[in-house]
Amino acid sequence: MVCEGIPDALTASALGHHAVGILASQSLDDSVAMIIGRHARDFRRGIVLVNDHDGAGQAWASRLTNPLEGVGIESTTFQPPGPGMGLNSWLFDQRNGSVGSVGVDGAIGLAPVADAVT
Repeated sequence: MVCEGIPDALTASALGHHAVGILASQSLDDSVAMIIGRHARDFRRGIVLVNDHDGAGQAWASRLTNPLEGVGIESTTFQPPGPGMGLNSWLFDQRNGSVGSVGVDGAIGLAPVADAVT
């Protein structure tokens, strides 16, 4: 998982996923995407881009998609359903009963690393 923000990456990691956090939606260039793409290719991992549910997050995911495809990596995108939410805030609200009870693994369609076939 490649997450927009460190808190979201830490949350994904705590849930058992390999995760990378990019500091902010503006701190991204093609070299970052290429490094992530090569790593995913070398370790035969798929990439899920986890962006915040806002315009900047959607632009961030779009900016990552083309460079990843340039190194032969397809990605999927997951955006938490609540406007303005990132992965961390969405899960926090889930645990406090503020939103529905769909788990992140089910919502994203991934199994944690321990359950993944490599």
